[in-house]
Amino acid sequence: MNYNNIFSKTLIQLARSLSSLQPSPWEKVSRIRNLCPTNGTQVYVIDGRGQDAVIALGVYFLESKLQYKDVLLPYFLEFLKGLPAAVWVHGPATKETYKLPKTECFSFFLNTILSDVALRDPENRNVIINTQLEVLERLCHMCEGKEEIDKDALCKNIIPILLGMARAMGRSSDVEESLISQLYAPQKFVPCSTESNQVEGQGKAFTSFRPILPRTLSSHMITPDTPSTPSALSASLDYFDIHRERSPSPQPPPKYQSSTSPPREATPDLKQIYSNICGSSFTQVKPWGLEIIPEHKHLKFTMKQLKKLFELAQRLLDKDLQRRLDDFLEDAHAECHTGRMSHFLYQTYSEVLTLVVITLLRDIMEHEKDLPNAFMKEIEVFIKSQWSWTQQELERKYQHHKETRRSSDLATYELIVYSGAACIDLMFWAVHEESEAENLCMKLTEKISTNTEKKLLLSNAPILLVCLESIGKLAVKFPILASTMVSSLRDFLVTPSPILSKLNKYANPSARSNITITVTDETRSSQRKQGPTDKLTKILQNVLDCAIINICRALKSGLTVEPQCVQAFLASISNRLYRAEMSDRQNNNSKNAEERWSQLRIVMKFLRPTALKMESALISTNTILTLGHVAVSLRDTAKTVESVLQIFQQRFCSPPSTLDILIVDQLGCMIMAGCSSIYQEVMAMFREISIMSSAPYNNIEKDEKVKGYRSCSSAVINAFMNIAANINGEETQQDFLNRILELFVNMGLEAKRVSDKHSGLMKASSSAGNLGVLIPVIATLIQRMPTITDPRQRLQKLFRDFWQYCVVFMFAEDTGLWPHEWFEGVCEIAKKSPLLISEGHLRSELLHNVALKNDTVSPVDQYVKNLTFAQCTYLLSVYRLEILRVTHSKDSKAFHSLFCYLEDNIIFKDKAGMWQCIRAVANKAFEKFLDITIERGRSDEREQEMETHAQFLLVKFNHIHGRIRRVADKYLIMLIEKFPHLLWSGAVLKTMLDILQLLARSLEADPHQHAPEFQVPRTDYILRVKDNMVDRENTVKDFAARSAQILQEAMKWAPQATRSHLMEYLLEIENTSQALFQHSGLALATESVLNYAGYHRNAAALGISGMRSICRDEELVKLLCDRLEVACKQTDLNKALLHAVCWTPVKHFTEMTMKAAVACWEWILASKPHWSTEFLCEMSAAWQLTIDMKLGIFREDPPRVDPLAKTEGQVLHPQAPYVAPHNIWTKFLQERMEIAKYSSTNHVQMFVTLINKSLLLTVGRTPAQISRHPASLGPRLSGPVIVPTQRGMELREDVRTLVQFWMLVHTDKKYLNVNIFPASTEREPMEDYSSVNQMTISSADLAQSRKWLMNINSGASTYSRKNASSVKTKDPNNSYQKDYLKKRNLLLTMLTSTIELFTTWLNPMQLLELRVPDEDKPMAWASASISDKSWRENARLGWEISPVLAVFMPSRFQNSESLEREIIRQVSLNPIAVSHVPEAIEYLVTPSSLEADSPVLSHALTWCRISPLMCLSYFSRQYQVHPLTAQCAVRQLRETPTEVLLFYIPQLVQAIRYDSFGYVTDFIRWAATNSQLLAHQLLWNMKTNKFRDEEGEQPDEEIGEQVETLMAEIQKNLSGAALDFYKREFDFFGQITDISRIIKPYPKGPERKKACLEALSQIKLQKGCYLPSNPEAIVKEIDYKSGTPMQSAAKAPFLARFKVQPCGIHQLENLGLGDTADHGTRADNSPSSSSSLVWQASIFKVGDDVRQDMLALQVISLLRNIFQQAGLELYLAPYRVVATAPGCGVIECVPNSKSRDQIGKVTDISLDQYFTQKYGDHDTALYQDARRNFIMSMAGYSLVSFLLQIKDRHNGNIMIDSSGHLIHIDFGFMFESSPGGNLGWEPDMKLTEEMIYIMGGKMEAEPFQWFMELCVQGYLAVRPHQNAILSLVSLMLDTGLPCFRGNTIKQLTARFMPNSNEREAANYMHEIIKKCYLSFWAKSYDAIQAAQQGIYH
Repeated sequence: MNYNNIFSKTLIQLARSLSSLQPSPWEKVSRIRNLCPTNGTQVYVIDGRGQDAVIALGVYFLESKLQYKDVLLPYFLEFLKGLPAAVWVHGPATKETYKLPKTECFSFFLNTILSDVALRDPENRNVIINTQLEVLERLCHMCEGKEEIDKDALCKNIIPILLGMARAMGRSSDVEESLISQLYAPQKFVPCSTESNQVEGQGKAFTSFRPILPRTLSSHMITPDTPSTPSALSASLDYFDIHRERSPSPQPPPKYQSSTSPPREATPDLKQIYSNICGSSFTQVKPWGLEIIPEHKHLKFTMKQLKKLFELAQRLLDKDLQRRLDDFLEDAHAECHTGRMSHFLYQTYSEVLTLVVITLLRDIMEHEKDLPNAFMKEIEVFIKSQWSWTQQELERKYQHHKETRRSSDLATYELIVYSGAACIDLMFWAVHEESEAENLCMKLTEKISTNTEKKLLLSNAPILLVCLESIGKLAVKFPILASTMVSSLRDFLVTPSPILSKLNKYANPSARSNITITVTDETRSSQRKQGPTDKLTKILQNVLDCAIINICRALKSGLTVEPQCVQAFLASISNRLYRAEMSDRQNNNSKNAEERWSQLRIVMKFLRPTALKMESALISTNTILTLGHVAVSLRDTAKTVESVLQIFQQRFCSPPSTLDILIVDQLGCMIMAGCSSIYQEVMAMFREISIMSSAPYNNIEKDEKVKGYRSCSSAVINAFMNIAANINGEETQQDFLNRILELFVNMGLEAKRVSDKHSGLMKASSSAGNLGVLIPVIATLIQRMPTITDPRQRLQKLFRDFWQYCVVFMFAEDTGLWPHEWFEGVCEIAKKSPLLISEGHLRSELLHNVALKNDTVSPVDQYVKNLTFAQCTYLLSVYRLEILRVTHSKDSKAFHSLFCYLEDNIIFKDKAGMWQCIRAVANKAFEKFLDITIERGRSDEREQEMETHAQFLLVKFNHIHGRIRRVADKYLIMLIEKFPHLLWSGAVLKTMLDILQLLARSLEADPHQHAPEFQVPRTDYILRVKDNMVDRENTVKDFAARSAQILQEAMKWAPQATRSHLMEYLLEIENTSQALFQHSGLALATESVLNYAGYHRNAAALGISGMRSICRDEELVKLLCDRLEVACKQTDLNKALLHAVCWTPVKHFTEMTMKAAVACWEWILASKPHWSTEFLCEMSAAWQLTIDMKLGIFREDPPRVDPLAKTEGQVLHPQAPYVAPHNIWTKFLQERMEIAKYSSTNHVQMFVTLINKSLLLTVGRTPAQISRHPASLGPRLSGPVIVPTQRGMELREDVRTLVQFWMLVHTDKKYLNVNIFPASTEREPMEDYSSVNQMTISSADLAQSRKWLMNINSGASTYSRKNASSVKTKDPNNSYQKDYLKKRNLLLTMLTSTIELFTTWLNPMQLLELRVPDEDKPMAWASASISDKSWRENARLGWEISPVLAVFMPSRFQNSESLEREIIRQVSLNPIAVSHVPEAIEYLVTPSSLEADSPVLSHALTWCRISPLMCLSYFSRQYQVHPLTAQCAVRQLRETPTEVLLFYIPQLVQAIRYDSFGYVTDFIRWAATNSQLLAHQLLWNMKTNKFRDEEGEQPDEEIGEQVETLMAEIQKNLSGAALDFYKREFDFFGQITDISRIIKPYPKGPERKKACLEALSQIKLQKGCYLPSNPEAIVKEIDYKSGTPMQSAAKAPFLARFKVQPCGIHQLENLGLGDTADHGTRADNSPSSSSSLVWQASIFKVGDDVRQDMLALQVISLLRNIFQQAGLELYLAPYRVVATAPGCGVIECVPNSKSRDQIGKVTDISLDQYFTQKYGDHDTALYQDARRNFIMSMAGYSLVSFLLQIKDRHNGNIMIDSSGHLIHIDFGFMFESSPGGNLGWEPDMKLTEEMIYIMGGKMEAEPFQWFMELCVQGYLAVRPHQNAILSLVSLMLDTGLPCFRGNTIKQLTARFMPNSNEREAANYMHEIIKKCYLSFWAKSYDAIQAAQQGIYH
């Protein structure tokens, strides 16, 4: 039943589609019915597809509202009856999707369908229930042995069917959507939220505030705008967050979500949950609240059915029966040899059977009321016996676990706990008398008061929670007993209970602090921090929540019996606070600390102060939380809220403590919950705290109250923030806003008053911080309110004061002086702030504003001479406000408010120049508005807004005040300059003409009457005119003139569009009642059409800058092309234009420009074909220019970085040339050449000349004319094998081009004849083989060869090498023909090799759909075997053409030894010809030449730079030691950078073994002198390699003494700064490693940990030291708390962290050699000091040989370099390992990663589940990025594992980092060694099921296909470097490492497939992957490690 497969999806979708049809056609429904199993042979045969069909039919049946009930329901019932006898056809074991058995899952789904049908069909309800009971009874018979059945079938089928039935019976959906539809929910696509979609009221949230609203109070919030409660199924599956667990997988309740909360995550896959968790069922869970809310709908069982159900439950819960079933299951596991039972989840059935049966009883019985007492009593007695059994079984399981340590005991323990919880629910249900209720309460109270061991706290949490909830529900059921219940719960909280104290003790300390403050609501805001991750902390939160909410529930119930019960409870619980207060006061009396301690010394001997303090804090915290909850829950009860407030006020700051913060939080919650009766008093209290805490601090201050206020002032601000984020109601929000603004202003005034009173203490400006903290509060509140447009006078003044304070204290500027969050808050406030306009006299208000006295801030210069300081501040306030408003507001009319200031009558008439200043402010704001609008980018929304603004400015252009008209005119001009398209906008033009008509109408109005106001058509604006005729006439004249100018410019720029709009306007007006002569706008439009229609023809050409200002680059290119087409219509050739068209793409060499140029060329040649010759001349010259400028394919290749010798700062990447323009150009040339062949000989000659200039016949020249990079597809045949960097279609196109080229060259053979060659002449031998003169072809020869140039295709050609090499010529003496054929065959061979390489890279998996047409023809031609003679001839011919070409031929054709021998011979004959090619030295220095002591070896001394690995290989087993090669190697090594030598330190030391002439020893002495870092690393490595064992007891007889002598010489030669550097470093590192010796005597555990920390704390960091594993970074700090001993008891390794600063090798060496005195200064002032400091964790091992890890990581580093240079996406993360002594070493830790073992032990989930948990669902971007990272790293490390044969790949050695990368560590077994005595158990790669599942789940999946492609491509990229890797390993063969057992090199060489071509190598790697796919050996090895070492798998 894999819903993910296409069959199941298709059926479900078909079912849903049919269900939407009313009615559904039966012939279509029957298609699904026919796929369902039938009982043709009296027995149902059920396979996976049949199960899918039944489920799909059920989905259709329910969603179609029971259509065809008479047919489908009988089938379902008959099918259910046939389940016990059905034959189940199981799929392959690897196809398992769920953990639970398939039979159980299907039974669960089927009965879920039937239960929902029973609920919706009352008519057949009893039939369905009776059938289910009948089947359940039959299953019970089978279990009891009353029916004969095979034990295997019983265990695998019958019991799982029973479990599935018990989990689904009686459960139904109480919403319209059925449960099966929820399980198989359709995929929902959640639209991405964009900024533009945000509601204006939902602005930025501020993260620095802590939410205080407890989640248990969220249902009590007064939130009219809260969205409707969603279905429980859509909530998050975090079971510990809100409710107790009633079953392993309950249906979670809905969570409260505020309007500012983020969108919910996608609905979880419920099917996965109910198919993977044992005993899970659709248990309904009620949300938090005071009432027990019944379900709306439920299945009603008859009394007979209930009795039958209870009878079956008794039988199934019989312990003898359960033991029998467990024995059967145990036998089935023992007898199963097929491996199928290994996937079976259950080990025993008793626990899960007990759980599902009791849960079934509970879920059905809970809904039944008024049952007979005898029946209920019978149930009660039975359940009590089950409860007793669960308690006994829990104790037995725990004792057995303590003895055996079996994890399975704990797993079944949890199932029993859930069973016990269900028993308690049933016992509560069965209680119907007060006496029974009292007894149950006593039992429950005893249970919650029982002490529990620490290990069981988590497991017993469900029982504890159900006990607390049952006590509360008993109070509701029996109100008379409410006081008893309240007392029990109160004592549990404030006594407190031992289990509560223990939970508080062992909970996460960092999270416990959150509990002591408040229980946070994690769902309230997206900005709130996540809760603690510690499970015990979550349990503690839930327990507290449950106890407190049930106290409130009991109190509310008790009110019906005793009205004073709440007050009595408050009095009793307040005593705890009083006693705590007295205790705190006694602790803070006049006695000093010594006196108090001496008095308590005796008591403290027996009590832990920490424990007492924790318990006291817990009691006080619980008391305050309970009071807060009671106040909110019972706020409607008289005097409750007031009493709680009084208690809080008495305790608050008496004495000051951390509880004050909690009290403030609770008061804030009470306000948020709507406790209006205390609103005024709490606000006054908060105001007093804020003001008093802002008073200046005095050292001699003794007022405890003020101190307390200071300590909780931040909590008050936090409460303000929470209130602002949650308070609702317009009036309430307005009142709160007034209060906060008043507080803001009053705090500023208080600061001024204090500064005047306490002169010298402070200035008001220093109190800015006290004001600033209120800004986010105001911003949070105001962003939830609508824009304030018409505020009351008081609010207006407060806002003006607020903005002036913001200006004075620079809150409105992001200067860095204040937190950035404050500035963001100011920006939010600016969006909705009212205008700072005064209704009274502005000057007097500013004059008497206390906040704006000059002495409140430091003096400022008088920038405006005629304005006072207050006026200047006001102007700055307006400036800041309006700038921020237009910058951040989403209101499209934000800048319109600027005219409100300009139009304000008071400002307009101000004589001090205020209006001019406001105008300057408006100018700046409008300029800012234009800049912001341009940055938004083009969109339809922006264009409409611009039209609206233009219309607004046109209206303001006709303002009654001339100054405002001029401002509007200026702004309109600025707007059009930025957006010229507004000139020809239809909306703007029509509005302009409408306004003109309105102004004309104003001239007809009586000037002596009231000035008319007109509504401007198509807008919301009102046009006012002057009250005198002269001004009206002047206004009309001015606007008419401006309108004419606008129309004139519009006709100039866009004549067609403008005329269209004007004609449309004419037609609109003509259809109205107004005549033409009556409409001034119409007259102007007509005149414009007539006068300016042709103006554009005589217009001057626009400049490029002007054109680019109105159009994008793409549009500009199109415009130029259009103008070119016009120019082409001219008869005369415009040579300047033709030159520009041809040469422009060269000057601007981009792909887009080339496309446009080619389009222009095509137009020219199409419209003016007689210009083609001139065009080709210009185009050829442009082509030559690309050659001269070295553009595109003619780029000179930069020096190729050697991946084997990467230096510091080098970046490895493919370095491909930019060839896209040339690709377009060559396609154009190809097409024109085809045309020219049939049309013009001159054109052919021109093309031949162009080709001759481009493709010189000189091969191997340095530098090459054409790039040798694969991206250029040029003469790279003469270079080394470089993998292509093209991908996808680009690579496919290149392959197609190569194949076509091969076909053309191959078919040329048919047209060869003697006549096309010149007469035979004697050729003189060529003395210089490195170059060949160019071959030119005359026009006559070209005419003769026209036949074969035409490339006529023929189907008669064959592709065998025999036919190609046996051409019979008419004249055997014609050497030209023979020479041509030889070169042709060589070219075909080289092309075939390249085609093979490229096709393999293009299609690594050899998929048919990716094959290129005819790609197999070159392969077929090359498949014929070639003789050794032919290979030798090809080698000689290649050498004749170019020695560079020849030396790389063996690397392309690795299967020919004769070819390699011939190249060796050619190199030995003329080594100078290739001495500039590094790779050629391997053909000079060969084992035979060394053995023969060939004289040509002397050329090695003058060879070019070669790889350092090649140099070191001359001192290994690969080559015989020779003085010339030794000198060559040392000379090359002396020129090698230090960072490269550091990489090869192990090989350099091992080279001493074969240094018979002493060259290596001399070089090491020289290197140690020239680089101190190199000397240090050499000393560490030589110290390690003196011995062959890790204990340092077995000296290396070959090099031990020599190394010892060399070490002494290096140390002796140290002096001065070098000696100091050496002493500091080795002393520092010696102290670090000595910690292992110090801690070794201590036993594992806390003692060793303490000793490690103490030893680490004794180390003093010396300046200039570094870690041996990281010589690029200097150590800046030691984390003295990081010392952690590792698990090994005998060897005592440990981990420590260091803060290091990367600075590079050279700079670190300079710092190390610097003077100690000024070392720190140099380091801080160094260029790298700006680099970020990072923490580096390292493991210091003692007693383990890490040299093997060093070798593995060396190879991994080389592979990473190779991958990077090839541009491959394979990921490798080689960490650093350095051996420092025998058995000692430093290992860097992989950062931000956890082992798969750690993840599994913590989460116990699969890797894919971990990914979904961490990164989200599969369709999220985060998950897809993580999966991509996983695949890239999997491919990289799989290839590494294969090449190095790395073993011991259990989950403890596999890391997963935070980005999803998989990283391998610990390479103790590789090459020829493996665990278990070298059994070679594991496969070449580890590809387990969970790894494959992330990569698609199957081999055909696209992600897995990509993984295989990466593996193949990585393998192909590594093969050219195989010799280097072999050399690296060969140098270490004599170290005695266990991985070398004699055949290492032979086996490693074989894995590279050296004699295979690319395609064969790809197939080989593909086979390796298939072999390792889901390998049994990998899985079994994990199982072995799990059994032996406890490693998770």
